[in-house]
Amino acid sequence: MLTDNELIQRFDLLKSLLELEKEEESRSMQTQIHELGATNAERKGLVLNKMIYTNFKIFFGGKYLYSFEKSNQSQIPHSKITSGSWVQVLDSQSVEIMRAIVYSNKKNEINLVSNDFIDDRDLQGLFKIELCVDNVTYKRLEQGLNDLVKLVGNKSKNLLIPMLKFDQKIFNDYKCELLKLIGSSANDLNEAQIDAVKHALSGAPLTLIHGPPGTGKTKTISAIIYNLVQNEKKVLVCAGTNTAVDHIVKNLIKYELNAIRVGHPSRVDNELSFALLEKKLDQTESGKHISKIKKELHDCLRTKKKRIDKGRFLERSEFRSEKELIKSLRKEIKHLSHKCLEELVIDKAVFCSTTTMSRSDDFNKLSFDYIVIDEAAQIIEPMSYLPMLKGTNFIFAGDHNQLPATIKSSKCLEKGLGKSLFESLVESFPQAVHLLNTQYRMHSDILKFSSDYFYGGLLKTADNIKDRQNITIKSSFLSGLKKAIFIDTSGADFEEETLYQSGSYINPKESSVVGKIIEELFDQGTEGVNIGVIAPYRAQANYIKDSLEDKEGVEVNTVDSFQGREKDCILISLTRCNDKKQIGFLKEVRRMNVAMTRAKHQLIIIGDGVTIGEHNFFTQMIQYFQEIGGYHSIWEFPDLM
Repeated sequence: MLTDNELIQRFDLLKSLLELEKEEESRSMQTQIHELGATNAERKGLVLNKMIYTNFKIFFGGKYLYSFEKSNQSQIPHSKITSGSWVQVLDSQSVEIMRAIVYSNKKNEINLVSNDFIDDRDLQGLFKIELCVDNVTYKRLEQGLNDLVKLVGNKSKNLLIPMLKFDQKIFNDYKCELLKLIGSSANDLNEAQIDAVKHALSGAPLTLIHGPPGTGKTKTISAIIYNLVQNEKKVLVCAGTNTAVDHIVKNLIKYELNAIRVGHPSRVDNELSFALLEKKLDQTESGKHISKIKKELHDCLRTKKKRIDKGRFLERSEFRSEKELIKSLRKEIKHLSHKCLEELVIDKAVFCSTTTMSRSDDFNKLSFDYIVIDEAAQIIEPMSYLPMLKGTNFIFAGDHNQLPATIKSSKCLEKGLGKSLFESLVESFPQAVHLLNTQYRMHSDILKFSSDYFYGGLLKTADNIKDRQNITIKSSFLSGLKKAIFIDTSGADFEEETLYQSGSYINPKESSVVGKIIEELFDQGTEGVNIGVIAPYRAQANYIKDSLEDKEGVEVNTVDSFQGREKDCILISLTRCNDKKQIGFLKEVRRMNVAMTRAKHQLIIIGDGVTIGEHNFFTQMIQYFQEIGGYHSIWEFPDLM
């Protein structure tokens, strides 16, 4: 248990680490842009040069949408500046005019959304639009830590600070509520899932749902949220990424809940546009009033623009009156927006957002009975704090044996910024942990090594999965082989190559093996959509993808892009093969756990056993494949060489 002073020191350390991480992220991006130069940086997709401002309009929530196009009216090149990216707009003197989020990037026009109104007179001439660090997120994280410092030593009954001090008394003092469990919501749940739901409904201040691959974590938290809402509890649901939040919202809609998606429209799945907060706000009584005021504000700003374009200027008194009118209209929109939110809360709405957006002005003043955080193991500790400041009871779901948060600064990684609050809570409050121990995804041969190595052998395969027939993977090559195999390329000179520009790695011969196996799968009638290829390095993934251009439907990507996903057949190209036995990214064994547990029917791993064999994880992995009869030398398959 931490003392008050130790907890404050912890918060101060996190603030300093966040500053380091922000500096490293910014330095890395700016160095790359500077070293490339304007033309090459645009070719790399990091900037857009020689852009001109063309138009603006009032956007959702009183924000502003600005449109830009190429000065010569040419097409905007393919770019990393895509919907949802943070960018800065710089004038010809490299002075920042605005920071904004990309709403859309079309062939001839890019649209940016900003909270700030920029006068047309400041938008004349040529501009450069370049990717930048999301300073808003870092600012919110700092504000969250400052708010927590103020709570330390506070006599409030809120258990947040005692929980962050890892004080075991939080489970001694809470009042057991035993909320009603709606029977229909538990019909499809197994015993471990029902136990987790019941614990969350007991009024416990903390519930930790440990959900290994394929164990129905999302179904479990959806059932919890459904029951909380039916028991008239106010619920905020968060995750670290927009993709994860969208996934939750889609599941809640199946339960016929009024799920409200809080987030920038450009970052939300198009299928969920109807659930956007702005759309829901418009449907409230206050929202209808806001629409009228927005029109009045838009007309006022448009009239001002036309007058300035014609070179006409108002007398001082008229100018002051116009300025006051615009100010009062914006103030009224802000006031009514908060009233809209209150109306939605009364209507049993479930608010769903990223952890960062939970700190946004949109609903910063709202409080909730329960905070639910999904994929909690992928979120850095201070990111979890933001939604927690709004609630009294907390439900975390995740798996600290899968992908952690991405940290750019090596110093921050050494100091522990990459460790999630979820993992720390699991270590400190075992009585709150509920392991979902039945998986519904993969064949038992694919599961067993992961279960033994990462989960103490506690995972089991559902009976209906044991008896499941494979009708999608058709292959003469795989006939008679185990459902999980390792093809060892040792001694066959499958040497890795280093790409000079990026420093990343490719292995052309491994890529060739992958291609030949997929060719055989296609020849036997397997559809591409049932096949996935995973590589630890982006360069190898791209190399394989280029070689499979004619294999429609096959998905090739890095491990990170496959988290939470599944395919009937997964091929993994380990890539590394060198005399020094260096394995780089492969040392992060949690990535291998994710990669190996994406397959439902067939797992094929290709790699050099000598290079990887001196590392404990891979030593045990190779032994496992040998034990089940899934180990093969590449020399057994001359057609693959």
